[in-house]
Amino acid sequence: MLAVPVAYEIVRYGGAAYLVYLGLRTLLNRREATAEAAIKPDSLRANFLQGVLTNVLNPKVALFFLAFLPQFVDASRGSVAAQIVFLGLGIRLAMLERR
Repeated sequence: MLAVPVAYEIVRYGGAAYLVYLGLRTLLNRREATAEAAIKPDSLRANFLQGVLTNVLNPKVALFFLAFLPQFVDASRGSVAAQIVFLGLGIRLAMLERR
């Protein structure tokens, strides 16, 4: 993040804009809560996209990946981007198994 301060600012302001969007959506979609009102669940796609957006705009996630994963990447073994994606997916799968 120190090497590319513009990227940090984009993530920071993007995250702030997303929080404002969530707050406004909540305020504008207020409905009276009744015991009889059926709650319509969101689709799996909508839940997945919201999770991806939340993680992409979270600076802590970006800092983790930028600080932790490069230690295990070897440029002489092929594509650096592919190695980082593979390692990131491995960490994510390990986290899912612990649940």
